[in-house]
Amino acid sequence: MIFRIFLVFHLCHIAAFQLAAQEYDQAIAKARFLIQEHQKQTNIPGLQVALMIEGEMIWNEAMGYADLENSIPATVNTKFRTASIAKPLTAIALGKMIEDNLISLDQTIGEFFADYPSHLQKITVRQLAGCIAGIRHYNENDPKFRTEDYESALEASNIFKNDSLVFEPGSDYGYSSYGYVLLSALMSEASGSSFEKIMSNSWEKLGADHTV
Repeated sequence: MIFRIFLVFHLCHIAAFQLAAQEYDQAIAKARFLIQEHQKQTNIPGLQVALMIEGEMIWNEAMGYADLENSIPATVNTKFRTASIAKPLTAIALGKMIEDNLISLDQTIGEFFADYPSHLQKITVRQLAGCIAGIRHYNENDPKFRTEDYESALEASNIFKNDSLVFEPGSDYGYSSYGYVLLSALMSEASGSSFEKIMSNSWEKLGADHTV
C-alpha cells in the first residue's frame, strides 16, 4: 500500500512537471528570441542561459561561439570569465571571513597598510564592499584591455591608489571595480593567504566545482 501511494505520487509529480514544462515552452521561446536578438545587436560572441524553478532545471542552453576564430560553438559546459560577478562572489568569501573573525567590516585600510596614501587610510571594509568608499571606477584614461600580470591585488591597486576620491567616503554610492580590488587586498592581508586561495576555499565549500 505504501509503495502504491509512493508510485502514484511519483507519477503525479512527473505528470505535473511535464505539464509545467509545457507551460514554460512559450515563455522559453520568447526569451530565446529576445536573447538572440540582443546577441545580434550587441555582437555577443557566445552565451549560456539556465533557469531553475524549485530545484528543477527548466531551461539550459548555449548560444553562439566559445571561440570565434576557430568556430567552436559554446556549450552548456563552456567556462566564461566571471567579470563583475566576481563582486558578489567576493562578498560571499568576505562574509565567511567575518564569521570566522578574520576581518571586521569596520576595520580601515590604515589598519592593514600603514604606508598607504593618507586620503585612503580611514576607508573601511564596509565602505569598500558597499561601493561607498569614493574609489573611482574605470575612466577614459584607462586602457580598454590590460595585459599586465600582477602578483597580488595589492600590487594591482597601484593603478588607482594615488588618484583622488570621487566623493567623501560614506557620503554617496559609486560603483567601483577598483574598490573591490582594494577590498581583495585587505582580505588577503587579513587571512594571511592569497586572494586566489581565499576564493578557491570559498568555492570548494559551496560545491562550485567548475568555478575558477
